Amino acid sequence: MEGPMTHAIAAELTAGGLWAAGFGTGAAPLWQAHGADLNDLPALIDAQGASAAPVLVAGAGGARVTVPCAPLAAPAPWEAPTLPGTTSDIRLVAQPMLSQSSPPALSGGLEFRVAGFLDLNPKFDGVLCLPGAEATLWALISADEVVSLSGFRSGALARAAGGAGLSIDNAPRFAEAAADTLDRPERLAARLAEAGAARALGQLDDAAMQDRIAGALVGAEMAASRAYWLGQNVAVVGDAGPARAYALVLEAQGLPVLRADLDTCRVRGARCAVSQGL
Repeated sequence: MEGPMTHAIAAELTAGGLWAAGFGTGAAPLWQAHGADLNDLPALIDAQGASAAPVLVAGAGGARVTVPCAPLAAPAPWEAPTLPGTTSDIRLVAQPMLSQSSPPALSGGLEFRVAGFLDLNPKFDGVLCLPGAEATLWALISADEVVSLSGFRSGALARAAGGAGLSIDNAPRFAEAAADTLDRPERLAARLAEAGAARALGQLDDAAMQDRIAGALVGAEMAASRAYWLGQNVAVVGDAGPARAYALVLEAQGLPVLRADLDTCRVRGARCAVSQGL
């Protein structure tokens, strides 16, 4: 006996990879799947027997709307690239990214996460911190709209400096490094060089070096984004390791931080998006 039919599919493409979910008539997804990039989407869909369902893709397609605005704009037509490995045509439409011209910023495929968080927390006014594998997005929220954006490439810089992203091995060690550059962000480049040199000299092991690098980068980012989070309600929605890193530094500044589950927010936002737009 066949299971429930997939009526619509939501997909999210970020630097961390591809996520897709199929929805029927209920609120919960019928299935979820992960891949490396958009080229994996046809195989994920075919494996679920859902090739006839339209696909709403966040993080691709080029459509944009300017903040301030709601996190979910109407889906946009998309002349999508030909995707390999599919047994039938897949109809793709784009979930517009949120954009800002000054300073330049893009939401980068995180629209479902923002929308889901706001649907779960409808009276939230404050700042969302959305850390990912390569980049972190800060979004100022007021009256259910995204008012402004600020983006940082701290995850990518951590990897480039020899670390393993923004995950933490030892919280006190990470916090010490973060406090240093939060207080004196001009030390960042020196601290990254020192962490690498200390590892080469045998003064630090890999885990300690990675904590120093991650802490230095998050601390400097927090200094640069101080106007966003100072005195605000703050919620963190992101991958477990980076989300913990940001929450620790924010809490050390005396801020109450709401830690929201990434999967819960993403699924809720995707459900809202396909309900409104497909």
